[in-house]
Amino acid sequence: MDKKVRRGGGIEESDGIYVSWGYSCVGDPAEFNFQTRSHDVVAVTKSGYDACSGNDQIASPVNNGPANIPLSSAGGYYYICSFSGHFYAGQKLTINVESLPSSSGNAPSPRLGAPPPPSS
Repeated sequence: MDKKVRRGGGIEESDGIYVSWGYSCVGDPAEFNFQTRSHDVVAVTKSGYDACSGNDQIASPVNNGPANIPLSSAGGYYYICSFSGHFYAGQKLTINVESLPSSSGNAPSPRLGAPPPPSS
């Protein structure tokens, strides 16, 4: 099962074990590319994740792949595959979602390569 996290992060696979790196921001999707009936995606609590338990679900399982799951608020997200043995084979994921920086009201910086403003 391929999993992707956008914005400065990703998933790497090594010997069937998936390791997350980086971060996401509120509004980014978590992309899970899996074949229907071969895997699922279950959002669980941290304690459920630590215990490898699908009993601590915080949303209905996603059974149809591929799937995009919105990351709608800042904080930790924990996902597992509930198929027998898949969690222990490395099909688990933790995502840390950060808030977008607030706008300070200042004008945006000029784009790189933009011509300088006309002189008076």
